[in-house]
Amino acid sequence: MDPIAVRPARTGDIADILDLWLRSGAEPTHTDDAASLENLLDHDPGALLVASDGGGICGSVIAAWDGWRGSVYRLVVDPDRRHAGLGRRLVTEAERRLAARGATRMQAIVVESESAAVGFWRAAGWEQQAGRLRFVTGWSWSRPARHLLTGARVTATVAPHRNVEQGVGDAGTAVGSPVGRVGVP
Repeated sequence: MDPIAVRPARTGDIADILDLWLRSGAEPTHTDDAASLENLLDHDPGALLVASDGGGICGSVIAAWDGWRGSVYRLVVDPDRRHAGLGRRLVTEAERRLAARGATRMQAIVVESESAAVGFWRAAGWEQQAGRLRFVTGWSWSRPARHLLTGARVTATVAPHRNVEQGVGDAGTAVGSPVGRVGVP
């Protein structure tokens, strides 16, 4: 296997990123489409990081900074590359990027029911935040998500998240509620 490079995503990577999310079983969201990723890259060109092995995109993470706190989303690792440290490497790069932008507080969005992902974030030193609920708008949890790259209708229903305490793991699934941690190693 070729060495893996972690770098900011480019517009030309979008189809490969969406394919990675689909084949990795990442929980679909209503922003899993080319237009949303193009908007992210226009708004914050370095927020979407990808791992590339010469044969294509094998990992991704979004490290978003809003001026108040850093948020980590869509940590996804190709099933053939899991359990080899790539998820941790992507998180480390996300933490570095956010710290360089001024973040001293970070959160990760994790699907509560994904035990492998929850375990990943705990093992990575992130703490589960208790006593918080996550509220959202612009998306109905009972409505099926669509993967707009292929036009295929996804029939999974996303369960509401009860805690602000999870993330996306090396298990490759997007996982859903925020986790907080002060400082970066």
